[in-house]
Amino acid sequence: MSLREAVDLIAARGGPRTDSDTGAANLPAGVTPPLRSLVHNFTGRALLTTPDPREFAWDPYVPAGCVTIAVGAGGTSKTGLLARLGVASALGEPLFGSRTRQSTALYVTAEDRLDDMHRHLFEALRGRSDADAETVGRALPILAVSGFDVKLVRMVEHAAIVTQQAQEIAAVAKEIGARLVILDTASRLNGALEDNEGLSAMIQAGELIAREADAAVVIAHHTGKAQARNGDADQYGSRGGSAFSDNARSVIHLAVVTEASKAPVLDAVRLVEAGSLLALTHPKHNYSREAMPVYLSRESGSFAARLVQLPVVASTDPVAGAWAQIADWLSLQREVKFPSRATVDGLDHIGTRSLRGAALQYAIDRQLVSELPHPSPTRATKTYFAVAADLLSPHAYRSASDGS
Repeated sequence: MSLREAVDLIAARGGPRTDSDTGAANLPAGVTPPLRSLVHNFTGRALLTTPDPREFAWDPYVPAGCVTIAVGAGGTSKTGLLARLGVASALGEPLFGSRTRQSTALYVTAEDRLDDMHRHLFEALRGRSDADAETVGRALPILAVSGFDVKLVRMVEHAAIVTQQAQEIAAVAKEIGARLVILDTASRLNGALEDNEGLSAMIQAGELIAREADAAVVIAHHTGKAQARNGDADQYGSRGGSAFSDNARSVIHLAVVTEASKAPVLDAVRLVEAGSLLALTHPKHNYSREAMPVYLSRESGSFAARLVQLPVVASTDPVAGAWAQIADWLSLQREVKFPSRATVDGLDHIGTRSLRGAALQYAIDRQLVSELPHPSPTRATKTYFAVAADLLSPHAYRSASDGS
């Protein structure tokens, strides 16, 4: 409905009708009421009453009733991540260790066809029960608009304007009771330029949906070329005008990790070389604490990529991280019965030789490893290393590296 049509409709009904509780006009969805009706005075008692705690569709990444943008370069499995979020919300299960709010989630896909979404959901539900699949089928409806001229924002006389189709999506979400709406992607749903005006209007469209449907809205967006090449993961890593991230209340960033030393996970070198190590970060968080980085392995499924969370085994200190990898090798390997310093020197898949030496000394100083007499000593090898059994878990690495 255009603004002109809304005005004509109001006139035909004899002017706006006022809600006795709020003073706001009963206008068609998406039409701004008279601004005087939006003025609100808190009572003194209300101001001294503890506010309700903020709700999250995905705590702390996606605050309820707000717009969040999920940024990532092409091929980093943004759709896989958001499909997993939809599944977790439908089932009320945690996603990557962070709780979700159980609710219906509307997934608007403008980039992938319906059969592509089927592939993503098949991989996300692999190994799950029939009951789980039935729940997801009911609580995660897919609005597939790929190939159709659906835009939430269009250019009208050189101005970026929120469209009737944004209002239609809000109406659908409200009708089915969706408390989470995923819009994938901004580039397909934005009919304006990717400048500050166009992207501000996209946020406005998301806010309209959030307000009308009482839902959290997540908009997928692509990383800029320069940011992707540089590995930038701050709130301005998205393509186009900075107003997009400025106006969003939360920003999630999914990026390929290009340096193994920056990821405190086991087997980081191999994963980085394969291009399959991803970092999920939370660079903007207006209404919540910042989520700690989550590291994911992008694995090939039968029909679509799958994201598997990797345990963090040490602090981001490269020496502590190298020791975590050495300790993991020592505890799992079966080739060398009495691993010596020379054995550790030869673990070329773990950092540099000097880093391995520093990591070994780090462990000795903290009594994380015992240096014992070798049963068959030689002039070069007189001792071997054994890791205490109670220090073999990832939690032990973290505690030891933090000094706790």
